[in-house]
Amino acid sequence: MFVFHSPRIDALYNLALEEHLLLTRTEGDYLLLWQSDNTVVIGRHQNFSEEINLAAAEQRQVTIVRRTTGGGAVYHDEGNLNFSFITASSGASGTAMQRFTLPVITALRHLGLNASLSGRNDIVADGAKVSGNAQRLYKNRILHHGTLLFDSNLDLLSAVLNVKPEKFRSKSAKSVRSRVANINSLLSAPMSMGEFADSLLAHLTAHQNTAPLALGPEDEAAIEERKRGKYASDHWTRGRSPACAISHCERFEGGFLDARLTVRQGVIAECVFYGDFMALLPAEEAAKALLGVPYSPKAMREALGGLPLDLYFGTITLDEVVYCLCAGSNGEE
Repeated sequence: MFVFHSPRIDALYNLALEEHLLLTRTEGDYLLLWQSDNTVVIGRHQNFSEEINLAAAEQRQVTIVRRTTGGGAVYHDEGNLNFSFITASSGASGTAMQRFTLPVITALRHLGLNASLSGRNDIVADGAKVSGNAQRLYKNRILHHGTLLFDSNLDLLSAVLNVKPEKFRSKSAKSVRSRVANINSLLSAPMSMGEFADSLLAHLTAHQNTAPLALGPEDEAAIEERKRGKYASDHWTRGRSPACAISHCERFEGGFLDARLTVRQGVIAECVFYGDFMALLPAEEAAKALLGVPYSPKAMREALGGLPLDLYFGTITLDEVVYCLCAGSNGEE
């Protein structure tokens, strides 16, 4: 088994590394451990505007990226440890999920946690979710990766992720914050992230002949190209989202602002403003400036920044307009 603990806390790079190994290494077993700076990673088939509180993500400088595997959105920071297996496929996905999660569960149990597989793809400990997992097949190879919440900022996780109410039905937990826990808080004696990573690695490779994974210049160049051309691309992260209608009404000191828009393939296709703000010019002109603009706070702020917004919205500020445009994506009323 080839083992690699990535020195880079860059989700885009590490996702590109995973995919590079999946596509180019046709034989052998690979185990990667890696971390990310503040990042939301959404599943391949998810609508990013429904899964993420974009206003909170921008305010907290959270990166957003789409992965190639299915499943739901997860939050990464340096308190979260990711693991990735790349190896030969052995058939049914249900069996494969157990194949890769069982060694992780065993490692957690060795630390004294009451860990088990729950539902389709979660690992829980003492009733709380500590890990989400996803998989992808490529020819006769499989990529399985998962998160391990060790010492993450769970308040930030809760702020930036939108979890549909259906996920909490028939569960005692009624919010994402109450549904998850950090592994370090469940241990009888705290340990460092380095100690935890070493313990996990020791258990996952206990019966394996291991060797360090060496990446050559050609590998690094291909990984960087995949990172730039795919994972850093708005088309990949946002453009794959289906059309969705977004609306949000907020009262500011300058009056009520009701923003309604339609987003198609990550781009604003329709936009209308309603409200009792003191406009001197029709707000439709500001709405037109947003058509064709990527649905991201930064792009919307740039599109509106050069306009005389005081003529369109009175004393409602640029930040307040952008907040209202984004807040509708988090399901607030």
